[in-house]
Amino acid sequence: MVDRKSTRKHVILLCIFFLIHIASIAQENKLKWGPEIPEGRFDEIMETPNGDYFASRTFGSFLEELTNNYTTSVSILQNLAVQKTVSLAKEWKGNKLRYEGMTRVGNQLLVFYSTTENNVGYILHQVYSEELEPSPIVVTTSFEQAKNYYLENDIYLVHAKNNLFGGVIYTIEDSKKKEMSFGYVILNDSITVHAKGEQRIPMDANQVSFGSYTLGDKGELCIAYNVKVSPTRKKLKNSILSNFRIGPFSMFPIESQYNIGNLDDLDAIQSLLIYTCEKNQITNLTHKLAKTTINAYKMRINSDGNLLLFGTFLRTKQDKMINRSELSMNGIFTIQVDLMNRRITQEKFEDIPLNIYTYGLSDRKKNRIENNYAQGKLLPKLYDYTWKNATSLPNGDIIGHLEQIVRNVTYTTYNNGYGMGYGTGMGGYSPYANTTANVTYYFKDVLVFCLKSDGSMRWMKKIQKIQASSSYDGAFVSCFSYITDKQYGILFSDNAKNYAENGIFMTNKKIHSNPIFAKNNILSRVTIDLQTGETKRAQFLAKVTPEGSYMPRDFHYNPTNNNLLLLLNVGGLGTKIKCGSLVLDN
Repeated sequence: MVDRKSTRKHVILLCIFFLIHIASIAQENKLKWGPEIPEGRFDEIMETPNGDYFASRTFGSFLEELTNNYTTSVSILQNLAVQKTVSLAKEWKGNKLRYEGMTRVGNQLLVFYSTTENNVGYILHQVYSEELEPSPIVVTTSFEQAKNYYLENDIYLVHAKNNLFGGVIYTIEDSKKKEMSFGYVILNDSITVHAKGEQRIPMDANQVSFGSYTLGDKGELCIAYNVKVSPTRKKLKNSILSNFRIGPFSMFPIESQYNIGNLDDLDAIQSLLIYTCEKNQITNLTHKLAKTTINAYKMRINSDGNLLLFGTFLRTKQDKMINRSELSMNGIFTIQVDLMNRRITQEKFEDIPLNIYTYGLSDRKKNRIENNYAQGKLLPKLYDYTWKNATSLPNGDIIGHLEQIVRNVTYTTYNNGYGMGYGTGMGGYSPYANTTANVTYYFKDVLVFCLKSDGSMRWMKKIQKIQASSSYDGAFVSCFSYITDKQYGILFSDNAKNYAENGIFMTNKKIHSNPIFAKNNILSRVTIDLQTGETKRAQFLAKVTPEGSYMPRDFHYNPTNNNLLLLLNVGGLGTKIKCGSLVLDN
């Protein structure tokens, strides 16, 4: 006898899956494609005042980029096609220029450069019109460098959300005196100087590192410097020499694993130096963290004019681990700063919820963690999580995500064979060895969080994924986030094996990674409701286009028209790029 209830249930489920699949296809059909763009790597993208896009692009091979012998250009993207491209300046008064980045102030595009001449550092800017017509290069600022200078300049571009202000922050260091200073120049929408100044930091430069910054809609600038638990060594310009090893036993092939990371990442932050720069006046606030250290954070100036800092913290003072490029973390903190009275008004440390530690684990591992937690034991630490994005919402909530990124490099050392060389060798071989480095990037789980205005946790979600890339910058597989009025969205490369035929993510299944050349490489989207934290994960685009397979290269979200600009490499790792435009649903 036929079970009519069961049959009716299966029919209803099939209809639901079919409708979801049709909706997914309909989402794909909204995507408009532009013509093929054969050359140039896209670096930065921003909207033009009329709704098109400015894009900085790099032309040159990987070797030319390593030797700083590449060409940087700016293009106009209109109707998903490159309409015009102009090459940026390479020299100024006989000195080679280094491109630092671009930003938009008012209706004008600003391109910043830097150069050095006779121990004097120069930062310069050039204004481009909407049609990419350049104005003459202008000196933004200059500063004297120490004669024993051997460190690269740290130059950061700043930009206000209302597009009325933009500029640069720069550091000046003297390695012999162990001194560090910073300077800033803020330009208004008339491209004249709104604020400018320099400030020496009254501490050992080896114990201080640049932290974060933010520029308010009134042109007020906040800069934070980190005070480390212990001094750290600074990075040399030619650090590539450290990749080569010389020795009498270099004739034997050697393979070993290392983690790549800034040396500063191994040191926890014990206090913060917060500087507020308004016009030419600089005020500061020192805040020492109690019973904990922090290792990553962002800054925002709220609508009330106060400063908000938020990031990850660790309850123990230091937790250095072998082969770890970053500290572990226990939770997320928020600090509210009253800029007018220069005092801390709120400090909140929120632990990672227990369900984040147990999500996706086997029942055995899950029970062990829950039992240890019930007995008051410490939870496992979360390693290698890097801040990817964070922002504050109109209701005061803070939302963002962290991604677990592990960067490994395998050095293979072998001998050149017979050759000339000094030192002792074995069997007539030269003691000078060749070393090759193969870098592999692993992009793992994502933690998406939403904090209330008082710093307490509204919700936190864990997105399980495994991505890998052997490209030198890992640009093809990192995730991208955007935010609409109702939801937080994340796009990333994925494996089609993680999804059912209808494109919906299969839970309680083994997570399949997506090797960069795999035929099952797709683009997935996770959407999270801002208020409830309800999470949906599904295939976003099919793994092939009419032109063949593709890989996500970059994205840009325009909140004005809720439009997502996609840059995809068509046909794998080739130089062919196509632009797509998609109006997102909420």
